Order: sequence, then structure tokens, then C-alpha cells
Amino acid sequence: MIGNHIVCRILVDNESSVEILYSDCLEKMGIPGEQLEKTSRPLYGFTRDSVIPQGTIRLPMTVGKKPRQTTTMINFVVIKGGSQYNAVIGRPTFQALRAITFIYHQKVKFPTPNGVREMKSNQYESIVAYSDTIRGYDQPRRHEARMVHQGLVEDIDPKIEKEITWSQPIEQLVEIWVDNEKPTRVLKIGSDLPQALKVEVENFLKKNLDVFAWTHADMVGIDSEVLCHALNADPSYPHKR
Repeated sequence: MIGNHIVCRILVDNESSVEILYSDCLEKMGIPGEQLEKTSRPLYGFTRDSVIPQGTIRLPMTVGKKPRQTTTMINFVVIKGGSQYNAVIGRPTFQALRAITFIYHQKVKFPTPNGVREMKSNQYESIVAYSDTIRGYDQPRRHEARMVHQGLVEDIDPKIEKEITWSQPIEQLVEIWVDNEKPTRVLKIGSDLPQALKVEVENFLKKNLDVFAWTHADMVGIDSEVLCHALNADPSYPHKR
């Protein structure tokens, strides 16, 4: 439970250093955007893509059921839009709850004043959420609404689909061939560049091809003290083919 709302489809991510709450979920919870604390710090994903959050908000999070129940305050980073999940819970929450996650069994255990509590993931919902996330890459303009229940009254159908607009590149890129002897060497520049600037950039790239590493063989002169590939094998054993 986040705030006074039972929120379904929460991703437990052992690698996440922040807690994420999507703005679609925040809106369904009835929390106005004016309560967000502004922030200009970008959030980076594992692909190094960055996004500027809409803000942060501190909400109580209650896990477990009585009598084995505990509540802690969580700082959520609010991201515009959403994914197949309503929220992402990471390491700060696990530390606050003193929780231990079991990835294979999809369980979380944490202590409470009345003993240890165990939470289990819904295996079917986990598979559906993962499949929907993968399918989203093939159908980028389709989106499945997520579930948020306020108390036991509000029931939002998770199967309702709606159109969303995904972020697009600032401009289209065009390929340029920079090496007449090796046509596979291709670079990309912005298509909206003025013609004079486009020619200048293209000539500059052609004159400085030596700074590009097209293959591993081009990366010569690296000191072995900086990087060296070696097999983790015991040298005392005889070599065999």
C-alpha cells in the first residue's frame, strides 16, 4: 500500500538505487502534481538514456498484513507516463525495511514487531507484465493501463488499452559515406543541418578518420597495464587441446 492506496504491479528491482512512481499511477491515486518537489537531476537507465523527472514526493508505504505489518516513508521519483508497472522499488526501500529478496522464488521477507513477514509475487501477473513489456517494443504505440485500487472501492480494468505518444528523436539522421575505399564505413549526421554546414562537417569527418576505431584491430597501442585479456586458468595444469 502506497499512501492510502493499494497499488498493484510493483517491480522489485535489486539494482535500482531510487524508487520510481509513474505519473499515470500518481494521477489515479488522486495526488495533485502541486505536491511534487521539483528536481533537475536526470535519471539514468542501464542503457545510459536519461530522463528529467517531474519531481519527487515522500509517501508512506505499508507492506504486509496485520498483525505482521510495517510502514516506512519512501522518497519516490515521479516519471512522466509509465510502463507496464505502476512503481519500481529498489535498494533504499529494502534497506529501510531490512528486507531480503529471493529472486528465484519471487519472495520478499522482512522483520516486523510481531515476527517475520513473507510476501509472495503473483506468478501469473509477473509473466503477463513481463510479456506486455516485451511486446511494447514491437508495438510502441500501444499501452496497457495499470491497476490502482483506492481502498476497496475503485477497480480500474487493467486490460483497457489507450494510445500514448512516445518520445521521438529531435531530428532524423542521414548516413554519409566517409571512406570511398571502404564503403562499409558509414557515419550519421543530422538531416536538418544547412547544406553548407553539412558539407563542412562531412569534410571534417573524412579528414579525421584516424580517430575512429572501426574494428578491434584499430585499437592498438593500449598499455597492458590498462587493459589485458587473460584466461582464468591455473598455470600449474598441463595444456590440453
